[in-house]
Amino acid sequence: RDEWERKLFGGDYHHHLLIASERPKYAALNVGRHANGSAHDYGCCYLVFKPGARQRATFTPSDSSGASQYSVGTIDHFEQVLLQRQDLKTIFEIALANGKRGGSGYGDYVEVQLHGPGEFSKDFSGRVIHTGFRKTPYEAKLRAFAAKHHLEISWHDDVKVTTDEGKVVD
Repeated sequence: RDEWERKLFGGDYHHHLLIASERPKYAALNVGRHANGSAHDYGCCYLVFKPGARQRATFTPSDSSGASQYSVGTIDHFEQVLLQRQDLKTIFEIALANGKRGGSGYGDYVEVQLHGPGEFSKDFSGRVIHTGFRKTPYEAKLRAFAAKHHLEISWHDDVKVTTDEGKVVD
């Protein structure tokens, strides 16, 4: 990780002693708006960024471990990320379809690197939890975490996202 961050960010994190809270936190942009997230091979629950967190983020077209600094984009300069995607047509179709969710994707995420400290209450608005955790000992823990950090809870069953009341979330 240290070497690919040096390559991606031109050594910006290496001009002084490394401070853990300053290092990027890695996430995935759910390009296809998949109910189960786009990086579900890393876990079946995910957090939803608040809009303001995007200003502290950089993006790579896929996993950053193989990316170069020339493939890194920002929310205001995203073109080099899009140009390296093979599924650009799909991205635009989803964007132009009023944000409707795609099917169950696998690994088609744009990687996000959040710079600076990651604060749950400040940077995230919600937590999407797999329905397999309902009525298990983990549900209470997940709810307590969400309540502590003022996160809305939604549920996904790999196909759709719903509220506690069963209303489908688009």
